[in-house]
Amino acid sequence: MKIPLIDGYRATTVRIAFFLASLATAISAVSAIEVRAQLENTNSALYRFVDRLTPGDYVPWLAIIIPVFLTAFLSNIIALNILHVLFGYGSAYVIDEKYNSKLPKY
Repeated sequence: MKIPLIDGYRATTVRIAFFLASLATAISAVSAIEVRAQLENTNSALYRFVDRLTPGDYVPWLAIIIPVFLTAFLSNIIALNILHVLFGYGSAYVIDEKYNSKLPKY
């Protein structure tokens, strides 16, 4: 498989890199917001599912935070992988051994 699938739109400038990073962040944020909205709607199937898993008459705050966090985390990983396959985004995150000595000593 040839990566990236779209050759002419690599993150070679700051503008393109910020655009692709914003795209991944927006995908993650929208999915987390939608899960949060479903968990606040007492008529949604997701709320009823979580309500059956938790004791009491209502869904506790931790039972809302955990699915929202997992949704944001997993959707961000999926979005970054899709952007990597399509545009080669994130390939510069990996440092070769020959550049390891040039890193600042923190």
